[in-house]
Amino acid sequence: MRGHSREVIEGSSKDAVQVVLEFCQLQRQLVAHFMDLHEPKDRERFSDVARVTVLRLGEQSWRCARHGAGISFKTAGSTVDAHVGLAIFADAIDGWRLLQFLESRGIASLSFEGESYPADEEEALGRLLASMSNAGILEKVPLRARFGLFRPVMRDRSGAA
Repeated sequence: MRGHSREVIEGSSKDAVQVVLEFCQLQRQLVAHFMDLHEPKDRERFSDVARVTVLRLGEQSWRCARHGAGISFKTAGSTVDAHVGLAIFADAIDGWRLLQFLESRGIASLSFEGESYPADEEEALGRLLASMSNAGILEKVPLRARFGLFRPVMRDRSGAA
């Protein structure tokens, strides 16, 4: 895997539902904290926020780097690269973002419904997310600028699925 510093255990596969929902929840928390901390007026490109900042979430410090229309959050052993539209869809995910997260966590593959998806293949991870959408776990994000973006299905306004 590219630029990976942690050892990857060959053949290790994690449950896709658990990992994807963990990513979505973590990204939602990071984005909410970032928005509360910086209160950006430019909620698309965040041009009124310093290019690099640091925020603290729980016990961890996260380096936040603004890029394009998104923000990359990094801490030891974890990367969350929030997508365009994050101000509206703070918990959305696509194959590329999932790949970066898995790489940072040292996860070699994900399993879902008896199938294994390699963690270093963006296209395979995109198929995984589509399969999870077909199973009712994720739903497509209605954002014209981004295709292949999904988020967890919310069954009620309290956030319970």
